[in-house]
Amino acid sequence: MRPQPTFLVRFSDGEEIAFQEASNLEPPTVEHRAKIPPIHKTNDVTLKRGVIASNAAFWNWWKNTKPQSVVIKLLDEHGRITATWRLANARPVKVTAPDLNSKGNDVAIEEIVIAYERLEIEP
Repeated sequence: MRPQPTFLVRFSDGEEIAFQEASNLEPPTVEHRAKIPPIHKTNDVTLKRGVIASNAAFWNWWKNTKPQSVVIKLLDEHGRITATWRLANARPVKVTAPDLNSKGNDVAIEEIVIAYERLEIEP
């Protein structure tokens, strides 16, 4: 069985965390209105991963709430980078902890929502 593609997320401090899912990694929409500059609307990025262990770097960023650069890399099944997204002035706005049930067999999934000012996409 081949490993599934993974999103590797690097925060400004250099630590990388693997995520299984990333959404809203598209360029901002632009609204054009007469006689005023266009308005760029960004969507928050949502990252999901199975809870394996605590990650001190992320939780320190969450507590600090200081905007940082975040780099998200998509890795293929061989571990090669296939796409890169850079989020400028990013900050976490929501963390959803999983529901835990000792009687169930479900994987505990953690969800992190990140707001940002600018998105750059590298091929």
